[in-house]
This record gives sequence, C-alpha cells and structure tokens, in this order.
Amino acid sequence: AIKLWPPSENTRKMLVERMTNNLSSPTIFTRKYRSLSKEEAAKNAEEIEDAAFTIANQHYEKEPDGDGSSAVQLYARECSKLILEILKKIPKSEDKEIS
Repeated sequence: AIKLWPPSENTRKMLVERMTNNLSSPTIFTRKYRSLSKEEAAKNAEEIEDAAFTIANQHYEKEPDGDGSSAVQLYARECSKLILEILKKIPKSEDKEIS
C-alpha cells in the first residue's frame, strides 16, 4: 500500500519555496492584499508549513490505518488558509508607487 503521509523533507522544503514565491510575487492574492519581501515571505512560509504539518500529523495519528490522503488534503487546506490569513493581516501600503 502506498502511504501518502508523512511528506518527505524534500517535499516539505519544496512547499516552503513555493509558498515563499507565492507570498512575494504578483499573484491574484498579493495584488488584492500586498506581497511580502523575500525574507518576510520565507519566514512566514516556514511557519505556515510547520503549523499545517503539525495539524495534519495530529489528524493522521488519530487514523493511522488510512493511506494518509485525508492528512494530505488537510495539510494543503491549512497551508492555503494560513497564507490568506497572513496576507489579510499585512497593512496595505498607502502609496504603492513610492518604494
């Protein structure tokens, strides 16, 4: 049987990199809210991934007979939810032209 949980360290690192890019690059969400600097994005991405992993892992431990697919789905949902929470918390800059 294929176990989908837990993700490998490499997968987790790739997810952090992807979230860092999503938080610091022009996306539909960063256009609506605001993007972060690479440093802020990387710090937040690591915290998001760690929090989402912890929540999904606790879920997986409650049902260890499964293949981990529900934990993977929860992990993805938590990452998305936390990304939006971070972006919504960022104060919008009044003057976007001045940098």
